[in-house]
Amino acid sequence: MEEEIRLYYLSLAAVPQYVYEGLLSILCLGIVVLLVFKGKDGFIGISKLVLIEYVFLIYCLIVLIRPIIDAECNFIPFGNYGDPDLFLDRIMNVVMFIPIGFLLGLGHKRSIWWKTLLIGMSFSVIIEISQLVLKRGCCDVDDVIHNTLGCMIGYGIYALGKAALLRPPITGARAQ
Repeated sequence: MEEEIRLYYLSLAAVPQYVYEGLLSILCLGIVVLLVFKGKDGFIGISKLVLIEYVFLIYCLIVLIRPIIDAECNFIPFGNYGDPDLFLDRIMNVVMFIPIGFLLGLGHKRSIWWKTLLIGMSFSVIIEISQLVLKRGCCDVDDVIHNTLGCMIGYGIYALGKAALLRPPITGARAQ
C-alpha cells in the first residue's frame, strides 16, 4: 500500500509544469470573473471554472501522463473484489470524484441529482474508454462504479449543505 501512495505522488510530479501554470491562470481569471459578476452568478461561474480545471487535471493524471502498458481489462462488475491489493485503488476512485459531484451541484442554479449521476458516470466512462484505446492504465468497470459513487457522495454533501444553509432559523417558542 505504501508503494501505491508513492506512485501516486510520483504521478503528480510527472504532470508538466505548464499544466499547473495554465490551471493557475484559469483560476486567476475565474477570480476576476467573480469580482466583476458579484453575487450568485459570479459564484456559479467560478464553481464551473474550478470544475473544468479539476476534470482536466484528473484526465491528465489518469490518462495522459501514464506510460503505455498492456494491461488486462475487467468488464465484469465486482470481478476483482477478491484482490485486497486493490482496496486503496477503490477508495481513491471514490474520493477522486467527490469534488466533481460537489462542484456539479454548486455550479448550477437548479441542480438535479440524476443529471449529476449521468455527468459523473459519463466522465468516468470517457476515462475508461480512453485508457482502453490509448493503452494507458487498466480499463475496469469497477472504476466506473466507484467514480460514480464518489460523484454522488459529493453531490450528497452539496445537497446536505444547501439544505442546512436554507433551513429557516429557529425562533420563538421552538428555540427553547
